[in-house]
Amino acid sequence: MCKVSVIIPVYNAEKYLRDCLDSIINQTLCEIEIICINDGSTDKSLSILDEYASHDERVLVFTQENSGTSSSYNEGLFRAKGKYIYIIDNDDMLDAVALEELYDLSEQESLDILFFDAKILYDMDGSDLEKCRRSFPEDYYIRKHNYSTSDGLTLYTSMMAANEFRVPPTMYLQSAKHVKTHGLCFKNDLSPGDELYTFQCTVKAARAAHLGKPFFTRRLRRDSITIMHRGFQRFHAYLYTFMYMLSYVSQKQLPPDVQQQMVTGMLTFRHSIINIYSNAAEKSTWFDMLSETEQAYAKSILFGESENYTLLDV
Repeated sequence: MCKVSVIIPVYNAEKYLRDCLDSIINQTLCEIEIICINDGSTDKSLSILDEYASHDERVLVFTQENSGTSSSYNEGLFRAKGKYIYIIDNDDMLDAVALEELYDLSEQESLDILFFDAKILYDMDGSDLEKCRRSFPEDYYIRKHNYSTSDGLTLYTSMMAANEFRVPPTMYLQSAKHVKTHGLCFKNDLSPGDELYTFQCTVKAARAAHLGKPFFTRRLRRDSITIMHRGFQRFHAYLYTFMYMLSYVSQKQLPPDVQQQMVTGMLTFRHSIINIYSNAAEKSTWFDMLSETEQAYAKSILFGESENYTLLDV
């Protein structure tokens, strides 16, 4: 029986890939499958994957044309056969006991989603390191509050109120049944699509919990910081997530405290959308790359124009 499917999207990661693979292969939970999606790598990543697959039958390698991280995640979700699913990026690492403890607790509590914490590995120096530490201090992914097992919407509200809701899909174990029941997937044209997917996965969960252990090591690199803060992809991801959250609030009968935290989250995305657009050097074609519905939201956020919103299906 496959207890956990581990999904690893891989793109030109030869420098870090062995560290990631070793951390998964050496898990104390042995009943796992390791689904590696080679997203059109042009370096030695595929050779490394094939090497590991030849020594461990749990390592499964699939290659696709370069399509982005969200597409790789979705391919992994489609192929997953485990009772639970865990996603890890190709330059990060997981503590050896993580999957066993997460699986056991998820089974005991019948959880749809189980959050845990992370450590940061700063893979840079000089001014880049100083800038990164300001945005992501060492304890950024360590939650300081205790959270009771609850439904996902309650857990989301509690974490938002404490400013401890974190979106990386690498920081939770999710039930495959939960994913299938709600048709959860990453939006292919959003890369990254962490914000939207994690929000959906959380608020739709019937049973959600948090385990306060920093099992995950997130490697922050110089190019990671550039991707995080600038560009059309980030602008588009924040915009679409804002649209979804507004649609969710508008169509659901939510308690006042939940509405308040939703609005707080939306305001954060709104500020980021304005900031990214305002500071972008090349943005003249951005609106041409948005759908008509997305343009209406963007014009309202950026220019205060009165538009008729088309709500998304939530």
